[in-house]
Amino acid sequence: EEFLVGFGGPDAVDHGLGGVLDFLPGEGAAEELRGFEASPGEEELFAAGAGGVEVDGGPKAFDGFGISFDNYSRTSRKVHHDTASAIFKQLEEQGQFTVKETEQLYDPTADAFLADRFVTGTCPICQNSEAYGDQCESCGSSLNATDLIDPKSTLSGSQPVLKQTKHWFLPLEKSEDFIKEWILEGHKDDWKTNVYGQVKSWIDNGLQPRAVTRDLDWGIPVPSEGGAGKVLYVWFDAPIGYISSTKEWAE
Repeated sequence: EEFLVGFGGPDAVDHGLGGVLDFLPGEGAAEELRGFEASPGEEELFAAGAGGVEVDGGPKAFDGFGISFDNYSRTSRKVHHDTASAIFKQLEEQGQFTVKETEQLYDPTADAFLADRFVTGTCPICQNSEAYGDQCESCGSSLNATDLIDPKSTLSGSQPVLKQTKHWFLPLEKSEDFIKEWILEGHKDDWKTNVYGQVKSWIDNGLQPRAVTRDLDWGIPVPSEGGAGKVLYVWFDAPIGYISSTKEWAE
């Protein structure tokens, strides 16, 4: 669940936008991890997870907190698919992505490429033995799954192997100077301590190209030639939900 409330000056109009990141794993190994086999359908699952049936202003779970929404959306809606796909296409047309063949961790037992959170192992920075494939919760370092020492699949418990695959990358290192100036220097006192520390750890270690696609069977299909069987990675797709929810409200 995520929500955003805009606050302006005395003459501004404030709006509450909320939504849920509700892509569920399809058939396959991810189902085994999440226990979705023989589970209710998507609507029932999220009605239960939200604490009750949705109403126009959002799930009933928020009523007790006095929270209401001008728009409560979902990332599975067509408006979000269309918006995220359009942004991806625009960035691709502008030459913002690099496409390259990489080796990604693959679980031969589960017969599936592993999403970053489906891999655990030892952090190469602080030696935490329970780091995830995208981030170490101990030192805050941003990682790639292939960085982990002695990685293990959380789907089957087996050791994954490296398998060749193609992905689209956003070269974050090209924006490192801008991010450093804007967050760490220009707005140093505007961020919560944990947010500031997290971003600082990423920049201190040097920003690296980050994949915006993944080999998964749920999510928004990559709208590009050669993108069959691939979806937009959640870190790229999810923040666009604020834009698609705003569009849905405005329309």
